[in-house]
Amino acid sequence: MKNSPSHKVIFISTALGHGADPVSEEPIDSEVIPMARMHTRRKGQSGSKRPSTLRIPEWMDKEKDAQWVEARNVPEDLRNMIAKAVTIRRHLEENKKDFVSKRGLQLVESKIHRLSRYYRKKKVLPADWKYSPDQAAVLLR
Repeated sequence: MKNSPSHKVIFISTALGHGADPVSEEPIDSEVIPMARMHTRRKGQSGSKRPSTLRIPEWMDKEKDAQWVEARNVPEDLRNMIAKAVTIRRHLEENKKDFVSKRGLQLVESKIHRLSRYYRKKKVLPADWKYSPDQAAVLLR
């Protein structure tokens, strides 16, 4: 390898002691460090991948299924969060004392509210669109 310029990475840590400087600007010879997840300190490994080809597969009924896939009025990431909240709610109906799942439901629903606020601001969703747990199963159909 040739001499490559070092990257400038700024580390911001909330776990420093009292009076410590939370920002350090040291040049290092590494790639960009992945950001931690929103509600935990772990770093995620999975991510979405682009499709290998942009054409519709042959096995798919082009008129019916392609229209169904593209006619959804809720963005895919928001739809997946809503599906996750519905499955957690279904689990909590049977297991009322599962406090870990109750906390997980709170975290998922806060992400749903945050995403819906973003999509309303970007005008992907209508301005009066609102998530409600009662209507969540209807949104997934």
